[in-house]
Amino acid sequence: MDERILVTQTGECFRAHLNRSKGSFDDERRHEFRVEDLKANRGVRGVIVVFTRMAIVNAGDFKSREHILYWNAIRRAFDENRVSFEIEPEDPDKYIELKVKWADIDGSQGQAVDENIVNYLMAKAYWLGYKYKPYENPVPTYVDLESEEDLDYLGVTKNDMRRVADRLKQQGLLESLPFMTIGPTNPTEKLLRQFEGGPREVVLAPKSQYSSYRQVSKILESANTSLTIVDNYVNSTLLDMLRLVRDKVRIRVLTQKPGGDFRLALQKFQAELERTIEVRVHDGDLHDRFIIVDKTDYYSSGTSLKQVGDKLSILTKFRESAAIAELQRRIEKIWEGASPL
Repeated sequence: MDERILVTQTGECFRAHLNRSKGSFDDERRHEFRVEDLKANRGVRGVIVVFTRMAIVNAGDFKSREHILYWNAIRRAFDENRVSFEIEPEDPDKYIELKVKWADIDGSQGQAVDENIVNYLMAKAYWLGYKYKPYENPVPTYVDLESEEDLDYLGVTKNDMRRVADRLKQQGLLESLPFMTIGPTNPTEKLLRQFEGGPREVVLAPKSQYSSYRQVSKILESANTSLTIVDNYVNSTLLDMLRLVRDKVRIRVLTQKPGGDFRLALQKFQAELERTIEVRVHDGDLHDRFIIVDKTDYYSSGTSLKQVGDKLSILTKFRESAAIAELQRRIEKIWEGASPL
């Protein structure tokens, strides 16, 4: 049966295996898949991609495009959080039904902006050009940057892909192969190191409260020695996120207007878990939200941690050493002048 390793704009990587297909081209078509997470071993999800009779009739060359449409229907479902590896299904054997939208067929789903194309090409180069590259193949293999599937998925043209790929090559992130100027390529060591250092941006989709909560919690739980959280409007949600942080980690919270329940919840948290969280209140010198892990990994959040996943937001990891040093200096200065809660 048909099987494919797929990468998404939001950085997911999974193996989709087509178990069976039902229906005729004169009626509804249903394709049953098992989708296995390859990024973080978060399990398997079952999905059924459904094409209605109207969609089949109006698609024109449906037979030749069907495989492209169902692969991309699965990818878009992950992008839109209709399917997620972060949320455990109540019934592991239950399949999620995905009805293909007309916009997915006629190409009106929208065009990916350059930033999304960059993130996608880097993820594809990493996962398919390195992590899951078929090294047993004696013939050298390369990552195709302008496949028909990808053009349909991103809603872009070959020129769009070539423009962005050329920029990545100039930055030393993709190989510039001597025998070809466009098309297939491979990741460079620079891209591998950058990708394995974590994503530069994580999109926290609207109405993804639990999966966004888990994403942020995992960042907090990655701390080995120290953790600093800067958020003007903390409440007891933050304590829930901190519950699984290692006992040896020094935790500091810098806030301005803690929620009414936070002080009492903090007292109960510290009493039950027998650990100390240092909390200080500043006088209004900070606006953004930051997470600092082990004094090496600096993140900026577009929303308060108590509201992650309510609305569209971005979690950004700092890369520039000068910006990190400046931020560290200023936060420490504000911490020194802040008052203990």
